[in-house]
Amino acid sequence: MKTLRIAVPVTDQDPENYVRALAAAQMEPVVLLRAAGAFSAGACDGLLLPGGGDIDPARYGQEN
Repeated sequence: MKTLRIAVPVTDQDPENYVRALAAAQMEPVVLLRAAGAFSAGACDGLLLPGGGDIDPARYGQEN
């Protein structure tokens, strides 16, 4: 069975948790560093897009 290669773009977050999770799921994490304002996932089988910061609950009419 082929091991899936999953691209993990790195911005301002440490990708270590994502790398460990992908490895534990028998996938090969490929950490992509930003170069010239773009990412290149070329030969990867998938792309992991980590989320950003929390959204303020008030935006959806909820309390914190």
